[in-house]
Amino acid sequence: MVDWDDFDFELESQREPDQYQLSAREELADFFETNKNGVFFGNQLAIRHEDKFFHWITSRALSDLIDRGLGED
Repeated sequence: MVDWDDFDFELESQREPDQYQLSAREELADFFETNKNGVFFGNQLAIRHEDKFFHWITSRALSDLIDRGLGED
């Protein structure tokens, strides 16, 4: 039987965002500024921006914005 403590690694790494993710974060922030009254799902945003960013980049950028408190007034 496998004991997960045998593996010495973290499943979720805390790394700094790269330039691509920062660009996606900026684009999403602008998008939300323009669409303040809209309600959007994460997958919807990923598809809407898939011409510029991979889905996981959009997801990370969205998580960054949420962590930074976007929309909190």
